[in-house]
Amino acid sequence: MPTPKDVFDNPLEYLEFLQSSDFEGQYFERKEVRIDTKNQINTLKDKIKQCISAFANSNKSGGLLVLGIADDGTIKGTQHVDEHTLNGILQASQDLSKHAPSVKDVELPNSDGKRVHLLYTSWISNAICETVGNFPQAWKRFGTECVALTDQDREQLKRDKRVVNFEYSYCCPYDPNELDERVVEEFKKAFLESSDAQYSHNTEEVLYQTGALIKEEENGKYAFTNAGYLFFASNPHKRFKNAFVKVLKYDTCDEGLENNADTILDRDFDGALPNVIRNLQAFLEDSVLFQNLDEPEYPYVTVNEALVNAVIHRDYTVKTPICCTAYHSPVSRPRCFSAGM
Repeated sequence: MPTPKDVFDNPLEYLEFLQSSDFEGQYFERKEVRIDTKNQINTLKDKIKQCISAFANSNKSGGLLVLGIADDGTIKGTQHVDEHTLNGILQASQDLSKHAPSVKDVELPNSDGKRVHLLYTSWISNAICETVGNFPQAWKRFGTECVALTDQDREQLKRDKRVVNFEYSYCCPYDPNELDERVVEEFKKAFLESSDAQYSHNTEEVLYQTGALIKEEENGKYAFTNAGYLFFASNPHKRFKNAFVKVLKYDTCDEGLENNADTILDRDFDGALPNVIRNLQAFLEDSVLFQNLDEPEYPYVTVNEALVNAVIHRDYTVKTPICCTAYHSPVSRPRCFSAGM
C-alpha cells in the first residue's frame, strides 16, 4: 500500500486506489463535498478538523484526506463549489493548533473538468494537534474512525510525544524522611565517584543534579520528581498504587488455563525500585523455578533481563501492577515464565 505522501505527490498514478473499496482506513479518508445547506458545510468542516487532528496525532506516516470522492468511491469532484465557500472549507484547519495540512487540487483526466482536493497531514512528533480555545478537542485515528481523545488518551499521548516528560515532572514535596537511606547512599557514592567530585555534596544536591529533585518556582523548595520518588522513596507505593511487582505461580503449563489452575504462589514485592529488582533477583535465583532443572526453558539471565526491563520501562501511570507469572505442571513438562508490564 502506498503512503499518504506518495498519493499526495502523485495522485493521478493512484487514481484507481483513490476510488477503491480498500482506500479508507488508518491512513486515508475521502469525503463528498455537499453544500446544499449550511449544516452540510459545517459538518464537512468538522470532519476535516477531526481527520487532520487524528492523522497528526496517530500516524507517523501522516494521513491523506481527499475531498470530492464519495464513500462508495464515486468521483463527484469539487468543481461545483464556488471559490469563497471552498476556501472556507479548506481553511477549517485554522481552528487547529500546531498543524496545517498541505493542500493540492487536481483536475482529473477524461472527467469533464472534475477536480478533487487533497489534504496531506504529516505526523507531529512533539505536540498534540487540537482545536484552539479554553477547552481544546483532539482526535486519534482508529481504523476508519476519528475518535475523540479521552483525558487518559491525552496524557498518554503527551508522554509518548514527550510533550510532558513524566519522569521529570513534579510528584510531591520533598521529605527526607521518605528516602530509602541505603539506596540513596549507594547511589550517592557511585555518582560522586563517577563524576570525580572535588568536594562533598549533600544528599539534596546530588538528587537535584540527577533530576530526582526539582525546585518549586513559587518558594524555591525541593520537590520529588516522579522518577526520583519511584527510585529513592522507601515506599513509592504510597503515591503510585501500581508501583509493585506481583509474582504468580500456577500449577499448569498452559497460559490459557490459569483461571482454572491452583495458584501455588502469590507474592508482592514493593519499595524503592532498586530494592524491588534486587529482592526479586534474589528470590528468583533461589526459588524452585530454577533449582533442580538441568535445562530450564528460559535461562536465568534471560528472565533477569525481562524482569529489569519490566520494572525500569514500566508506565507507572497505569493502574495495574507488574506481573511475573510462572506456569508449572508436576507432570514432567517445562516450566514457563513471563514478566508483563
